[in-house]
Amino acid sequence: MSDRPVYLHFLDRELGESVQYSIDAGVAESVLRVLLVGTSSWLYAGLSLLWESPAASEEFRAFAVLLADSGAFGVVTSHPTVDDFLASRQRLYVHDAARYPMYFRGTGARNLLKPTDVLESRTTETLAGRFAQRAATNQLAQGVEPEAGKKVIRAVGQAMIERDGRAVTYELFHPYLQERGAGAEAGGWLRREVSREYTRRYMEVAGGDITTGIVQLQAFDDLATTFPRYDYPILSALLATTSLSRVLSESWRRNESIWSVVGEWRPSPPYRALQTQLSMLLHGLMAGSASPSNGSATRSSARHAAITAVKGWAYAQARSGGGATKADDLAFEGLRTLTVLAEHLSRDRGFARVYDEARMVAGQDRCDVLLITATPIEQAAVLRAFTSTDQPLLYIHGRRSYVDLGEVAGAKVFLVQGGMGSATPGGSLATVGAALDDVRPWAVIMVGIAFGVDETEQRIGDVLVAERVYGYEPQRVGTSITGDTEIRPRGSKWPASPTLLSRFRTGCLDWTHAPVHFGTLLSGEKLVDNVAFRLELQGYAADAIGGEMEGTGLFAAALEKGVDWLVVKAICDWADGNKGSDKDERQRAAAASAASLLFHVLSNGGFRQRDDA
Repeated sequence: MSDRPVYLHFLDRELGESVQYSIDAGVAESVLRVLLVGTSSWLYAGLSLLWESPAASEEFRAFAVLLADSGAFGVVTSHPTVDDFLASRQRLYVHDAARYPMYFRGTGARNLLKPTDVLESRTTETLAGRFAQRAATNQLAQGVEPEAGKKVIRAVGQAMIERDGRAVTYELFHPYLQERGAGAEAGGWLRREVSREYTRRYMEVAGGDITTGIVQLQAFDDLATTFPRYDYPILSALLATTSLSRVLSESWRRNESIWSVVGEWRPSPPYRALQTQLSMLLHGLMAGSASPSNGSATRSSARHAAITAVKGWAYAQARSGGGATKADDLAFEGLRTLTVLAEHLSRDRGFARVYDEARMVAGQDRCDVLLITATPIEQAAVLRAFTSTDQPLLYIHGRRSYVDLGEVAGAKVFLVQGGMGSATPGGSLATVGAALDDVRPWAVIMVGIAFGVDETEQRIGDVLVAERVYGYEPQRVGTSITGDTEIRPRGSKWPASPTLLSRFRTGCLDWTHAPVHFGTLLSGEKLVDNVAFRLELQGYAADAIGGEMEGTGLFAAALEKGVDWLVVKAICDWADGNKGSDKDERQRAAAASAASLLFHVLSNGGFRQRDDA
């Protein structure tokens, strides 16, 4: 569901004049801001548009230069330098200098707009060839009545023969139309057709699309190929519900500290997540619209319904503006708002069906590796190890809520927090079982804290990797021959994934943060803090390296779904009655150690699910 480049056709002066519209700098800048935040698209325009557009004020050009320097915006032309471009314009428009005075007087700040992408062929010659071909094959004037169409064809054909290197604009054809008595309707149609061909040309050079919904320019919306992805009114309505609304409604100068680093934050994980969420919402909002790309009436109806649904929800919210001022924080806040909006709209079955389909296409319902934590301390440690912030990147709602940790060495990693224990409500059995259905990973790893069993060989923060899990809860409670209660363990040792163990054994070779111990982990529902009971448990599994509470639920759920599993936890105490001593500090240190090893091993690669798996 990657975004396409977007050609900024609305800057085209000729296109605007063909429908009696002159776009101003404020509207043009607003469209740019919405596209920059709401899509990942590279934006581009022909150099001539930026010289000629009524929107190209000094401030707008300064914004365009900033965007071009950041790589978010491209200035496209067939001329390698501004001087070459200017010389060509003066040749092309010498016959029409009154309408193009910008090329024949002081150039000012326009010279700052330098070409970033040079085309192999000249646009003027390309357009000349297209109009000559259409005139020769009588395919030019299908939008006007037959008699006027014949006049248009003859006028265009003659103009192409006598063009003599002049620019292909409506003014080139106008005298020939007058000679043949073509009426105003035919002239208006031809003026729009010149702009349409020019727009098609620039869409083709980068495989781009155009933004839709600029009211006065909707006559050209049918050229768009992916409505409503780049629809300005719908994107604006969605973004207006978020904390980004202030930044989007103000001049870029008011938030220059944000826009000056647009090239840094725009491709960042939080903004990619925000843009993906917007794309999925747009798909869902089109539910029930019959081919909204076919016909302006259908698009208009679909747009109206979408905006009504979004604004109806927004008006019902008691939303504060949020206090974020940094780009990433704004993205996080916006993402949370849009996720809540998606949940609200999913009450409609039509929306939910299309939205879920979009999630599947975007890969938002599937990951390679799923991480499970049981406590907030464990979750915070994973977030610190995998991201630069404690704020989640993306909530994905199925039967659980998930945090998208992005890609690590090509593997997509999600995190979900359950509760403590295996069989408890929200424990590992229920959490992992639901998660495996929601996001379908090939591997699931429990990460967090555990108790150690040997203070002489182990230290707080040492990491325990379970080669197997021993579930100590299954027991036979009987009566001895003396009449006393007799308890016999009936637990089993369940081996972890050989593939994951291999990845971790290799990954530990160059990890020096803390010792790593491979062996058997005791697992049960009891929070153990009694040394006598710990020693009793060790008697059940003499090779035990430690113990925890969630491993058996993880194993049971993973076995049911045929998913590889592993437990990676670090020692935070000795289950000896002193668990409460410096508890938070030791748990944070242990959780950080386990999360650090986990990130290190995943960074070595080998965790991406094969496409044919």
